[in-house]
Amino acid sequence: MVEITCPDCGKKSSFKKKELPLYGRVECENCGILLQVIDDDPIEVEVVDELVSHDDDDYDEYDDDDDDDS
Repeated sequence: MVEITCPDCGKKSSFKKKELPLYGRVECENCGILLQVIDDDPIEVEVVDELVSHDDDDYDEYDDDDDDDS
């Protein structure tokens, strides 16, 4: 088992090593916030900012609304 400290609530949670792959996501057992593994030696996590979305559906690089030259 690996113990990590939640950067949000400051409490410790225990996880199996295989549950913590690099860039994997886990939920804090205490406050429920989503955490992402950002380093695996030693294990380090950060809070996932769910307001920032990188989905292709949210960004249209061919959006012509801003490019009206006529």
